[in-house]
Amino acid sequence: MEVNVDIINIPGNTADWKWALQVPTRDLPRLTQEQKATAKDFGISEEEYARSVIARQYSEARYRRYAEHFGDLLEKAAKSHGIESVKVIYDGWEDKFHCRLKINKTELPLDFDANIITEPLDRGDKSALLQAQRDLKRAVEWISQELSKKRKVSSR
Repeated sequence: MEVNVDIINIPGNTADWKWALQVPTRDLPRLTQEQKATAKDFGISEEEYARSVIARQYSEARYRRYAEHFGDLLEKAAKSHGIESVKVIYDGWEDKFHCRLKINKTELPLDFDANIITEPLDRGDKSALLQAQRDLKRAVEWISQELSKKRKVSSR
């Protein structure tokens, strides 16, 4: 089964910025000409812009970790239900996982509040992660059953 995970609309936070401020100047990324022009357009120094690049990388890494963990759990839940592929898009602004499950060439949408994964991961709460896994399994079972019912009705 193929699982694709993407992240979009990733907000930053003050913790990421604080970590970026601690990066030594010599370790900041080199800016492209376009990035330098953007820094100039916004009236900020190239160093400050480079720190914003680092802060964004921290944010993206955290959100990607959430999305990949969710994708792994969804993949486990989907394995025994004839699901051909799973696409997960974690929208950081909406704080939702938007999923598309492909079953028998039919794509089905399934959305989840991101807190199903983000809060347990941040707290290190293994029992809440197990509950999330059970919830995902029930959701996949339900959507598989609904598709099966629709197919039976349409074949009559």
